[in-house]
Amino acid sequence: MTTVQRTQTFDSSGVDGPNLDTWVALLAHAAEFAKRSVSIPEAEERARWHRATPSVITLQAVCLALVELPRLDRDERALGVDRAELLIAEHAVVLSEAWGTEPMPEGLLELLRDARAGVQVARSLAWIWTVSAEGFEMPHVATRIEELREDRGLQVALALPAGAEAPVGVPVLCVAPDRDEINVPGAQCSKVVAPATQWYVQSDGGALIAPLAGELPAGRPRLELLVDEGEPTRALHRALGAG
Repeated sequence: MTTVQRTQTFDSSGVDGPNLDTWVALLAHAAEFAKRSVSIPEAEERARWHRATPSVITLQAVCLALVELPRLDRDERALGVDRAELLIAEHAVVLSEAWGTEPMPEGLLELLRDARAGVQVARSLAWIWTVSAEGFEMPHVATRIEELREDRGLQVALALPAGAEAPVGVPVLCVAPDRDEINVPGAQCSKVVAPATQWYVQSDGGALIAPLAGELPAGRPRLELLVDEGEPTRALHRALGAG
């Protein structure tokens, strides 16, 4: 049996709170979590940190809210990413002014890096089909992917080669922007909107599922890149010829 590992993310599901169907509600909900983690240092740093604390809370909330962005519909997601980018830029200025000529603490620099990385990941949101039942065999999807690329502006597509088998829990198809007009057996797959991911086969035979954005993990990528920045790849041409 294949062991499937996934990278960990913040998850506020099951937590009592408002109806999180807009970016504003999502950000406010995340801010409640962020406020609980902020502490004010002592002595000479106190004034500087008092000025910076609202920005720290906002940036932490942005990081948390971006992870939960797939819960929103497509229009709200696009709006949320744009607003997150503006908030990051605004509060980066506040932090820079608070520290002036002094070096900014590494924790704040890391927070800014995380927030900016979160925007990059959010912009890579895709429809992802994951195997949910035993005995899955990948159907031919290359023709439909090429149609979506030509007619609907598909920018990225990764897919398991046609005819290949896959264990429960691994992604077999990933397309961005988040289009769902591809017929993959519904009885054997579930689909979600999430950051674009890749399935890596580990040296021990296990499966690691990791986002495309970020550091490249160890392992052999199992999904073939069929569309890259809107352009067909050799793998897509090869799959179309085989189909």
